[in-house]
Amino acid sequence: MPEQIDRRPFTYVAPALKQTGVPDGSGVQATIVRVDLDRFGIVRAATVVVPSDDPIFDAKLAARLDDDSYEPARLANRAVTASVFRELRH
Repeated sequence: MPEQIDRRPFTYVAPALKQTGVPDGSGVQATIVRVDLDRFGIVRAATVVVPSDDPIFDAKLAARLDDDSYEPARLANRAVTASVFRELRH
C-alpha cells in the first residue's frame, strides 16, 4: 500500500439473547443451530447445522426458536443483521 491508513477499525458488538423458549438443557444430546437475525434482533431463520440423534427434537427446533428475541448486533454503533450459533443440549 502506498500510504498508511490511520483509521481505527469499526467496533462490532455481537447479538445477545434476551428471551428464549428453548433454554439450554444439561442432557448428553446436542444440536447446533444457526439463527439469522434482522437488524431489530428478530429471528428470521433458524437452521440445524449439526443435528443430534433425536430427529423429532431437531425438526421442531426451528419453529420453537422463532419466538426468541435478541439485542441486535451493532457495527459502528448501528444495528445490523447477523447470525449466531447456539448449542442446545437435551
